[in-house]
Amino acid sequence: MVHTIPLPRRTHGLPVDTPSAAAEQLRRRGWTAAPVEYDAGVDLDLRLRVAPATEIPAVELLLPVRACTTPRWQAVRVCSADRAVWSGPPGTCRPEELAEFLESLLLRPEEDLAARYQRLG
Repeated sequence: MVHTIPLPRRTHGLPVDTPSAAAEQLRRRGWTAAPVEYDAGVDLDLRLRVAPATEIPAVELLLPVRACTTPRWQAVRVCSADRAVWSGPPGTCRPEELAEFLESLLLRPEEDLAARYQRLG
């Protein structure tokens, strides 16, 4: 089940409003950027979903809701049935850099992404 919710004002260990500011920049560039919450039955999974009008491909920024074990932003790239998690800029990056990471996942081929970001799986 998916619910649309507001983004948190502060994510643990990360700058205030970085995801919200990045989402606003992406919207100005013509992307759909909306927070969603997935109910997995055990824990709630909060994400920022970014997509073109067609919704495929899409990118979901993983938003930590508890202490984050990684100092980098991570996002899931969704293309049809294929899903891949990418590690992006540092958690302390500017909103512009976070927006660029998400937009790159939507626009660039995997070999270009691998030159700049780390694929986690």
